[in-house]
Amino acid sequence: MKGIILNGKTATGKTATSNTLKDLLNFQLIEISLRLLAKKNGCSIQQIMEQAKVDEEIDLCLDKEAISIIDKTINENKKIIVVGRYPILWDYFKNKNFLKVLLIVNTEIAAQRLLKHRTSFVESYKNKNEAKKSVIEIDKEDKERGLKLYKKDCFDYNHYDLIINTKLFSVNQVANIIFETFQTLEKSK
Repeated sequence: MKGIILNGKTATGKTATSNTLKDLLNFQLIEISLRLLAKKNGCSIQQIMEQAKVDEEIDLCLDKEAISIIDKTINENKKIIVVGRYPILWDYFKNKNFLKVLLIVNTEIAAQRLLKHRTSFVESYKNKNEAKKSVIEIDKEDKERGLKLYKKDCFDYNHYDLIINTKLFSVNQVANIIFETFQTLEKSK
């Protein structure tokens, strides 16, 4: 197997899980997200999403850059963890040998996580209702952009090999489930 693709809704623990997996497996981590683009540009995820609504080039450039980085890394025979945007890059990954993982959590828990970890996000929220509204909006926008640009629903379970509800497990437990699944699949090849 060439690596792991990790996608998920807002505040499901993608970043923490991918960093833990990177250490467990010693894989290169490649993160593809509008959140990183927002951070890089010193604006909020909502601002980048508003720009992406009217300028498809934001998504297309991000995906083109991601494919270039992923191809280079695979050509160097390094195993990778790709975080985010998987179904948007579905056609690219279709015939490649990756474990495809979706992390999910209910909106209430996601909002609590956003409030708890305010310093790790560009956005800030005054209360749980504001955070919850943002979670719903971000996930809705991600789904709509995928459908509009690529005719893919990024949260369709059929795209994934493994789906984990992160409400039920710690970050280390989630990483270990993915690690064990990856090891099992790699041994069976």
